[in-house]
Amino acid sequence: MSITRLGCRAFLIAIVVLPITLRAQAVNANAPSNQSAATASQGLMSSYQAPTPKEQFRRYMISAYGPLAFFRAGVAAAIDQARNTPEEWGQGAEGYGRRIGSQFGRSAITETTRYGLASVLHEDTKYYRCQCSGFAPRLRHALGSSFMARRPNGEAVFSIPDAVAPYTGAIVATYAWYPDRYGLRKGLWLGTRSLGVHVGFNVAREFLPRRRKR
Repeated sequence: MSITRLGCRAFLIAIVVLPITLRAQAVNANAPSNQSAATASQGLMSSYQAPTPKEQFRRYMISAYGPLAFFRAGVAAAIDQARNTPEEWGQGAEGYGRRIGSQFGRSAITETTRYGLASVLHEDTKYYRCQCSGFAPRLRHALGSSFMARRPNGEAVFSIPDAVAPYTGAIVATYAWYPDRYGLRKGLWLGTRSLGVHVGFNVAREFLPRRRKR
């Protein structure tokens, strides 16, 4: 086993421990966790309230291990199964099992990286719908917000977690359990594809009907 693959597997262990550590630090923090801002930058929100560390951790757990995470992994695995990629994993139930495990693992690494960086940088990466109207303004908002995060005071900033996380998940997976012929180039391609899916989900969040609170 190469040093690179050993390093990636060590990284996998680290990202399992990271959320637990960050969660413990957040709970023990003495600083107030909820802050409000009047008008967020760029006029996208009339008011903003930063999520608590507990809310961020709950959102992370749902994103990484909730029903939608399993659904996304299942759909992506089915597409790869139909394309027979990677071909080394074969077909049938065993091949599909390896592919769905791979997709779920990549997603977990991606979401853990996003959560970890957001916690360290004190940023909120949640998608917020546009308070504007009209198709074009809402589409611009959905596309732009895919690369933006919010500081505790409501300021919109370029989202390092959203930019880095998809590539981290893809590259770690490529070196950790993909066939040996896969390398950095393939990892970058998979990361770019994951980033595109992230943008697509935000567009869907913007235009799908809102769920009514009971």
